[in-house]
Amino acid sequence: MTLGSLDLNSDYNCASAHVDVPRIQAELERLADIPSTSVNKEDEEERNHLNNQLSFIKNKCGLR
Repeated sequence: MTLGSLDLNSDYNCASAHVDVPRIQAELERLADIPSTSVNKEDEEERNHLNNQLSFIKNKCGLR
């Protein structure tokens, strides 16, 4: 399963959070390492999408 294809809905299984959260955070760190002059619209959209996924999981599963 790729990060972009995580099935995030009301039925999300919080048991998967211990795998999904670190993967999302690692991808966000990778995107953060891209020099700001090289960030394109696709990178920015991916960053926003990943942040939304991370927020969803944290809210749904009561994580900080």
